[in-house]
Amino acid sequence: MDQNRASSANTAVGYQALTNLGSGVTYGGKNNTAVGYQAGGVGVFGGGADGGSNVYGSDNTLLGSAAGKAITTGQDNVIAGSQAGIDLTTGSSNVLIGKYAGGNLTDNVRNVVIG
Repeated sequence: MDQNRASSANTAVGYQALTNLGSGVTYGGKNNTAVGYQAGGVGVFGGGADGGSNVYGSDNTLLGSAAGKAITTGQDNVIAGSQAGIDLTTGSSNVLIGKYAGGNLTDNVRNVVIG
């Protein structure tokens, strides 16, 4: 996990989990939890927010191999399952549960997908 600021409260468990957190952006995401191989792995979490409570790429919970792998500025997502939300980048406030759940979503908001 790469990190570009203190007090971010991110947790990553698994090979390449949150690999690009804050890489090359002004502020990295905060309060993210990623568990699993490449969970949140290739997206560059974060962006040019103020560094306060409105930080892009924050408050995501990602559980499973490649869950939320491409998230960049998406916030408040709960993604559980192998490759669930794998293409999600900027989408926010989604609940995706199950293998490949929401696999084609990219910038969608407020979806619940189970299965």
